This record gives sequence, structure tokens and C-alpha cells, in this order.
Amino acid sequence: MRRVPVLLLLLMVAGMLTPSYAEAQTIPGVTFGGQVGTYGEFYGVNGTDRRRPPASARLFLRPTLSVYDKLTINFDFLLSTENRAFQSSARQSMNQYAIHPEWAWGAAHIGDYRDTYSPMTLAGVRVRGAGFAVWRGPLRFAALGGKTQRAVPGGATTGRFERNLFGGMIGVGDPTRSSIGLIVLRARDAVDSRALPEDSVPIIDPQPDTVFVEDTLQVGVTSNPFAVTPQENLIIGLAGNIELFQRALSLRGEIAGAAYTRDMRTDEIESEDVLDRIPGLVRWMYTPRVGSTVDYAYTLEATARIAPLTATATFRNIGPGYVSLGVASMQSDLRSMQVSTSLRFRRWNLRLEGSQQHDNLIGQKVFTTKRTRVGAALALRASRFWNATFRTNFAGLNNDAPDPEHWIAYRSWIFGTNQALVISRDKLFRSASVAYTYRTTGDENTARVQSESASHTLNVRVLMNLTADLSLTPSVGLVRSRFGEQAWAMRETYALGAQLRLLRGKWTTSLALGSSQVNQTGSLQGTVTSRYQLTRRDAVTLVARASDYANSLDVEQDFQEYMVTVRWAHRF
Repeated sequence: MRRVPVLLLLLMVAGMLTPSYAEAQTIPGVTFGGQVGTYGEFYGVNGTDRRRPPASARLFLRPTLSVYDKLTINFDFLLSTENRAFQSSARQSMNQYAIHPEWAWGAAHIGDYRDTYSPMTLAGVRVRGAGFAVWRGPLRFAALGGKTQRAVPGGATTGRFERNLFGGMIGVGDPTRSSIGLIVLRARDAVDSRALPEDSVPIIDPQPDTVFVEDTLQVGVTSNPFAVTPQENLIIGLAGNIELFQRALSLRGEIAGAAYTRDMRTDEIESEDVLDRIPGLVRWMYTPRVGSTVDYAYTLEATARIAPLTATATFRNIGPGYVSLGVASMQSDLRSMQVSTSLRFRRWNLRLEGSQQHDNLIGQKVFTTKRTRVGAALALRASRFWNATFRTNFAGLNNDAPDPEHWIAYRSWIFGTNQALVISRDKLFRSASVAYTYRTTGDENTARVQSESASHTLNVRVLMNLTADLSLTPSVGLVRSRFGEQAWAMRETYALGAQLRLLRGKWTTSLALGSSQVNQTGSLQGTVTSRYQLTRRDAVTLVARASDYANSLDVEQDFQEYMVTVRWAHRF
């Protein structure tokens, strides 16, 4: 448990000594640079449970080594004490260690990194392992392997099995212009990385399923021991793009098939009739089990550019059984069409967009839900001093449920405008802006009359230069709203911002104060940010925040929250 502080100290010393050594030892053709720094946070709260550890610290080290402009090696190290504050065995690790060498015809990754093959196969998932990509002429090849999550005790919210991901891609062409690539990914959880429950009876979990600190919550919550299951996934996809007519027309497409098992503890399929219908390559890479699903997804996108017009149309189909454990977030059982158009001129531009999607692609649900969105935005530069924007947006959510309890016919309209006036950089009043928004929502189902709402929002902001080094920004926000059959309510927000520059810009301090009141509930927030440039390469930043929430009808709901952060960064 004491290794983390020791590593923090060693890396800090190494980060401070490395720049001095690099400056003293000049090697022809070799350049060294980067950044090292620390971040500390202190947090306190009165009147409610705290949502962060009382104190935490981070150390980051990001050096870059370049050799004759032929090889560049980026290092990325991040150590945090938050793992211990939140019980490191009950959360994913926040520490990161990575090395990223790059050269003219390739790149590699060692440690923690994120890579993207395509939106439906691999995107947004952090891998702790190794990967590389090489390209020679028209050929491209990439591969990766590692751990995407570690085993964590808990329930459906935080509990996890250890998961490993391996895969690769073979492609031809230039991805920025015209190319096509074959992608294969395989993700598999380690069944023995967590203790398996003996039965399906709900139990009292000795470790609460929460991300909060242990002593702020009650001990013991009801947990389903089968809520977290070991999963397995195989993805085979084809992604490509093509540019035509000197890039006036761009086409992008992707199709992928997925085999997915939610619980690897289920029995393997033994029926020869079923197994004969599965390709041998898939059976070699993936084990079909009772409850396994196979489905596909595809995307088609076309973009036309004929100045001053740009138009894009996207069609997407994701089957209900399509799952990719290499994508951070993806909604399945979805078919959508999205169209957007923009016109750009010197003084104005117009953007129109619309989309519609629905689920229940194979009719296995009782009803189908449709979502519709239409929007327009106009930006106008009326003069050198006046800019204006106008926007409107409609969103609808409907289904064909036969009973009033589940029937939804929701709609929402938004109309807004923003007027900005730039007066002068040298006068007392530098600029001013006024923004107004009207929003209305409702549902045709009379059983949901409480979901109806309407609101008017007005924000006014003025920027004032008191001196060359001191500026003030007062602002006022008013929101008049009504929900259901309730009376109209007014929310008032008053804020004041200030910025002071001293010592020829080396020391910059800003202050933000805000007060908000709605009915019997009020809040007061204050933030002070101060940054001082110690040397040409060193800077220290201090941020202090305080919030006070008060309810005049129920003092038990009152609470205060405080946070102070200190950051030191050194460039070398």
C-alpha cells in the first residue's frame, strides 16, 4: 500500500532532474521535451454525504523524445492516490503507464492507450497491453491485445470480471481518402477472476455497490449474485471509404457481424445441426453456448460538397443482438436515418438537420418506439459590431403501445436567439450579449399531464474593462417556468466575474461569484482561480471553490461544499 507514494516521489524527482540532464547533455539530432507536474485536491462537505475523497493527489509525466525527426517516442505516466481513497480493489485503476513510439511508416503503443478501428468494432475503450499499426505503400496492418478491465467485486453497477481483448485489421488504401479494411476482434472475460455464486438467491453484499467512499454509506445492500456475468464476444467487420470527383462526394460504409455470449458459464451447444451452420473459422475462435446470439450492424454515409453547400446523409442499422465489447457505448436494436445540410457565405450561414430512428427491428417487443428530431440554425454577421444567431429544434418520442399506461406521444419545441454586440477593445464597455430561449414540452397522453412544461430563459452578460489589467463581467439570468398544473415559478441568477493581471501578465487571478434563487431554495457559489508563472517553464495554479445550498423550509437539506486544487506544471 506504500508503493504509490514512493512511486509518486521517484517520478517527481525524475521529472525534475531529467530536464536538467537533457539541457546539459546535448546530442546532435536528438531533442527532448515534454511536461511534468502534480495535482492535489482537498475536498470537504457539511450536511450531506461526500462524493469525493477528502484528499487526493496525482502526478503526471509526459516526456517526448525525437531522434533526427525519424523517430518520436511519447511517454505518458499518471499516478493517482484516488485508487486507495476509493478502495482500489473495488474500482478500475486510474493509474496510466504508456509509451507511444511513432515513425514514418508506423506507430506502436505499450501500456494504457485507446485505439479506433471503426465506430462499430473498436472505439473509446482503454486497453492495457500493446498494439501497433504499420503502413507500407497501399497496405495497412494493425493489431492489439491487452486487458480492458480488471476484476472488481460488486453488483451490476460496479462489479466486473477481468476482460481481455485481442484483434487486428488488414487494409488497403489511404484512410483519409479511399480505403477498405477487414477487422477481427475477440473479447473474453476470465471466468475464474471472480468468485462464482453458489445459487441465485439474493444476498447481502459486504461491499456496497457504489463509487462513494465506504464510510459515507450504510454497510450491506441487497445484491443479485448473477447480475454480473463473464462475457465473450467475436466481431468480424469490413469498413471502407471512397472519395470521388475530387472529393466533392465522399462515401463511407461499415458492416460487422457479432457473436455474443452474456454468460460463459452456460453449457456449450452440442447439436450438430446447429454447429454445422456455423463457419469453422468462427467455431475455432468462438465457443457457441446456450443463449449466445449472432447479429449484424451496418452504416452507410454520403457527403456532398458543392460550395457553398455541404450535405450529409447517414443510414444506420444495428440489430438487437449486435454487441461489441470493444466500443465504449452503443445502443442496439436501432435503425436510423439522419440528414444535415449547411450553407456558408461570408456574412451568414444556415444549417438544417433532421433524424428519425426506431427500435423493434425484428418485432420481438410489444410496441415500437420512434424518435424524431428536426432543427435549424441561422448565424448572421449583421455588421462589424453585431452578430446574431437564431435556432429552433423539435424533438418527438412516440410509440404504438396499445394501452394508455405505456403509450407515449411526447414532443418538445425550442426557440432561441443570441445577440452579441462588440463595442470596442479600448472603451469601458467592451462587449455585451443577450440570449433568450423558449422551451415547451408535453405529451398527448392525458395520463402524463404532469410532464408538460414551458419555460422562458433570459441571460444578459456585459464585459467591462476597468483598466488595462482589470476586467469585470456582470451577468443576470432569469428563468420563468411551469411544470404540469403548477403555478409559474421564477429562478433568478446573478453572477459577477473579475480578472486581474499583474507583474506583466505573469500572475493572473480570476473571481467568479454566483447566486441563484428559486422558490425557497437558494445557492451561492464562489470560485477563485490564480495562476502564477514562476519561471519560463514553471507555472502554479490554485483553484478554490465553495458552494452553499439552503432550503428555507427544510434546514436538513442545507449543505456546504468546499474544494481546493493546486497544480504545478513544468515544461522541458
